[in-house]
Amino acid sequence: MGVASLDGVGPIPRAYSGAVPSDPLFRELLASPAVRRLRGIGFLGAPDYSATFCSDQRLPYWRSRLAHSVGVAWAAGTLAREGGTCPAASRLLITAALLHDLGHPPLSHSAETAFIRRFGLDHNTATEAAIRGEGPIGNDIPRILKRHRIAPGDVVELLAGRSAAGPGVDALRNPINVDTVDGILRAARYFLLPHRSRSELVHALATLPDGDYTSLDRFWNLKRQVYAQHIAGPACTRLDQLCADYLMTANIDEGEAFGTDQDLLTRHPELRRELARVDLHAQWSDAPPAPGNTRPRKQYWIREGQRPRALSQLSQRYARAEAQATRRTARPVSAPALASGLRLPCG
Repeated sequence: MGVASLDGVGPIPRAYSGAVPSDPLFRELLASPAVRRLRGIGFLGAPDYSATFCSDQRLPYWRSRLAHSVGVAWAAGTLAREGGTCPAASRLLITAALLHDLGHPPLSHSAETAFIRRFGLDHNTATEAAIRGEGPIGNDIPRILKRHRIAPGDVVELLAGRSAAGPGVDALRNPINVDTVDGILRAARYFLLPHRSRSELVHALATLPDGDYTSLDRFWNLKRQVYAQHIAGPACTRLDQLCADYLMTANIDEGEAFGTDQDLLTRHPELRRELARVDLHAQWSDAPPAPGNTRPRKQYWIREGQRPRALSQLSQRYARAEAQATRRTARPVSAPALASGLRLPCG
């Protein structure tokens, strides 16, 4: 199978098209097939096709990797503007933010484990190859960048954190960065969790050391809640494991890593049916651990006495760690649905 079919992917909705600055560079990148492919990849991956999230409907724009990429680019541009970053560095940062997820496979992180184990394909390596024009997607990306005097290698180095310390690296690589701001707030919308606005959080980052630590502390606690109760919770874990187990044994080829969700699910309807049986709003309990199946458990805490004075110092206050814990297969228990057992809107 080749790269993605873009039939039905469509353009960015007009309501979102102004999220990045009006610059011919960004307009051309957003029109490129490699970036448009992200419209057909769900932000959460397998959970996007669960019973809870309207698995029989076309993926809403806001739940796509493209929407996330545009949101990160918006946050990067806003942070650069409020922080007084020079125009050239700001343009490079927004470009890197817009392209940072270019190599995500169909079903995102849910399928990535299988593509790594079977073909050695991880999304960071695929993103770097696409930006350099060295992979099956993104052949037009380096031409667009060079036409607008952006070196593809500079974008790659910034995303990898190999650039010299500066506002671009600080915006992308710290505990609270433009990627996590959009990602966590987007996940909170999935799970109907109250959350702050992106504008408020980006402003707090841009105005360090005089920023609002209350807003940043609430965001860090929200991130802990999103991961502990949802992303790494039993229902999402079950969906990730269903996806990974299926793809580890299914007849798939390397090219499927560069398609869309619909490309993959159309070719493997059994996987679609399995995902659609899982309701995230049901109550779940941990079953005995599956031998050899592990996933990292993330822990987050705040060092109350620390008051970072710059983006590069955020790790002084906002701490995180990963402890390798046994992955558990979730099973439903005989109990009514959660009190909030709503089906989320599809639009």
